Amino acid sequence: MKKSNFKVAILGGGTGGISMAAHLVKKMNASDIAIIDPAQTHYYQPLWTLVGGGVFKKEKSAKPQGELIPNGVEWIQ
Repeated sequence: MKKSNFKVAILGGGTGGISMAAHLVKKMNASDIAIIDPAQTHYYQPLWTLVGGGVFKKEKSAKPQGELIPNGVEWIQ
């Protein structure tokens, strides 16, 4: 059974949410942190400037969301 009680819930698994979770993991128990985001794919949006300019394809900015969430942090979809 998954945990349903957390000290910190981060709404959104974008760059900011994942960065905040990684920062908090250094200061507290990862199992007390949850990221709430339904997306299966994380897009690194700062790269989209270069996508729009034709330097990269959109797919270059995509990674599976689960690979980026810090170990021990609960991902609630």
